[in-house]
Amino acid sequence: MGTRTKCELDRLLQDVLLLSKQHCSDNTLRASTSLEDALSNAISATKNVDPTARLSLEDLYVSDLLKIIDTILSNGENSALLRSKLNLLLFNLALFNLELRQYMAVQLSMCASAYVCLKQSIQDELGPQNLIDILRLIQVLTYEKKLPLGTWTNDCITFLLGEICNTEEPEWLSNCCAILCNIVSRSKTVCIRIKKAVLYKLFQKRMVELLAHDSRTVVVSVLVIIGYLDEKLRDTVFCTSNIPQTFQCLFNVLDQSDGLMTRHIGCDLLRRLVVAENPTGLGGSVLTTTESGQSLFVSRPTHRRERKGL
Repeated sequence: MGTRTKCELDRLLQDVLLLSKQHCSDNTLRASTSLEDALSNAISATKNVDPTARLSLEDLYVSDLLKIIDTILSNGENSALLRSKLNLLLFNLALFNLELRQYMAVQLSMCASAYVCLKQSIQDELGPQNLIDILRLIQVLTYEKKLPLGTWTNDCITFLLGEICNTEEPEWLSNCCAILCNIVSRSKTVCIRIKKAVLYKLFQKRMVELLAHDSRTVVVSVLVIIGYLDEKLRDTVFCTSNIPQTFQCLFNVLDQSDGLMTRHIGCDLLRRLVVAENPTGLGGSVLTTTESGQSLFVSRPTHRRERKGL
């Protein structure tokens, strides 16, 4: 089936809203099955940027739909299949529609509900793909600059550090790296929290290893994380002698990235490196503060050690 029109998409999503209300008031197998079928149609219709990007909160039903989905998502008593389909729909909406992403991440604090699903997925052993689908949603939502970091954040950080440091590399490593990259760039408190973690020393060693990873998402995310967390390694990675390699890595990300969100991370890092406060050029300038900081760069002594792996 080809791309849906905006009117067709509106009708499908309004069906999801109606059936979601019925599911909440009459939580029977029949109501759940009807909602799952409607969600399948909506997921298929929102998998492309057009017409998904044309949805708006001015379409009055949209905010009601997102609110009720958030309520259903955070209810662990709902079936794994239903939660999975809700996650897939939310991911499509958040990926292709900036307005809806901001609303979901900031006004609804939907990361908390998504993390509830993540814990449920781990507890019920729902498999790698289910875990990846949830992590993709969290990855997109945590990219939002005004993301509120709630009580879910500490548990999420512990999970991410554990997965990244795991000796048996998980299939969802790139998602974990991207989420941690998003979170550390939002809050100095998070950076402090990570540096105090039991796994931090091991995590530092792991970051060096991941610079040679074959996933561009992993590499560019680790570059950002290093900029905020590891001063010594940061001075090496972003020093004058190594900055050409770093730029080449970022250009490769923009040209051949693993996906849209990876390009976003690469663009943000490239902007920070180019828009340096040092008027003489990059020199020894390096990343230092979070989004809320006043300066993104400071000058430090240049280290002439070569960086490998990129």
